[in-house]
Amino acid sequence: MKKGFTLIELMVVVLIIGILASIAVPQYQKAAEKAYFSEAVAAVNAIVRAQKVYKLANDNFTRDINDLDIEYPLKDYNYGGIAGKTDGKWFFTASNQVGDQSSIALAGRMGSHFYSISVSKDGKRQTCNLYASSTELQREVCEEWATHIADHRQ
Repeated sequence: MKKGFTLIELMVVVLIIGILASIAVPQYQKAAEKAYFSEAVAAVNAIVRAQKVYKLANDNFTRDINDLDIEYPLKDYNYGGIAGKTDGKWFFTASNQVGDQSSIALAGRMGSHFYSISVSKDGKRQTCNLYASSTELQREVCEEWATHIADHRQ
């Protein structure tokens, strides 16, 4: 008698692996997106803390991120004339750079401009702006963060 697997047995194994992969891949993507987002939030929080220290010393916030003493590992980067810093996945600035400078920290996801997060001058409003290229997963992570922050600030 020959030992081995029949074609049906192999097909069942492949089917099971396919089902498991279809469940695991979306969960992995969500975890990866949350990790990217958490890195950005940590850097934005470092910028906010540095902005508060800068304001205590200078009576105002700065628009130039290079004026801030940030201990978060970021490289200098210029994005369309705006001085900022990057970790390769996100672009960080000390303000929105335009108009009334309503935010003191801003991070935008590099690549296809999926979303950006910002913190208001008073530190009470943190917003997540979605772009048309955002995926449903990115929208979910973004909105979950904005809602969570809003709940904790009230």
